[in-house]
Amino acid sequence: SVLEGSPETFQIGAAIPSDDLDNLLRDVQALTYTIYVTDGPQVFSIHGCTGQLEVSLPSLIDYESKTSYTVTVTLVDDGTPEKTVTNTLTVTILDRNEAPSISDQTASVSEIELNVDGTRREFSNIGTTVGPPLIGSDPDNANTLNPTKQTLTFSIISGTGNEYFTIDGSTGQVTIAALPSLLTSAELNFEASNIYMLKIQLEDDGVLIGSSTVATLSTVAELTINVLNENEYPIAPDYTLPTAVREDLSIGAAVGVYNQAYDPDNLRTPSTDTLTFSYA
Repeated sequence: SVLEGSPETFQIGAAIPSDDLDNLLRDVQALTYTIYVTDGPQVFSIHGCTGQLEVSLPSLIDYESKTSYTVTVTLVDDGTPEKTVTNTLTVTILDRNEAPSISDQTASVSEIELNVDGTRREFSNIGTTVGPPLIGSDPDNANTLNPTKQTLTFSIISGTGNEYFTIDGSTGQVTIAALPSLLTSAELNFEASNIYMLKIQLEDDGVLIGSSTVATLSTVAELTINVLNENEYPIAPDYTLPTAVREDLSIGAAVGVYNQAYDPDNLRTPSTDTLTFSYA
């Protein structure tokens, strides 16, 4: 037997023993081993003199693809005429836990829209999904007869703004967990920060054949969340001029400047929107 994932030239068990009656008293016959895999590619090789079986194609020693190989072993002497003997050997592939796989991915979500008075809309984005579910896989689930041998679990382990996001451990769906408090209402807002980077961990449960388990394995990837800009209402709070207006001013005379209005869309990229004033 040989463990899946074993490297090239890995020696499989002990050397295959052999003998020749012509060599009982002294070594007069040189013996040579050859092999042929009868039910698949030539994933093994053999040392011609010692009979040591070795891995030759490690990428194909995969339990999920094939659990055993049948090998024909031939031994030939150098006499005249040559004499040969053939036997059959079954090499069993042993299962091992393999790490799950997850690649860096990108998702997007619309920014939080502000109310006219500058406060955010309460609970406006809670539960909003952030892109499609993340994609992960596990080589241990590659066998179509047992595609759920390993249960995979997603989790957020760190990142910028990670307290504002959550992930479904089973499906990999990222959602907005909760909006920031009013004191930090600029968060999750394009004008404050238009990108977040989360570290996502994908962990298996270590289940192998039957109910046997081994230590779990995990892989970490980065999720980039882009906050998409939305057109927001301009802000125009009530304002009292700091100076009194003389009663004898002429028509058209300046009485002060209203400079309290602004547009949230201009906070990150000034002059994105042009504000126009008029009487309401």
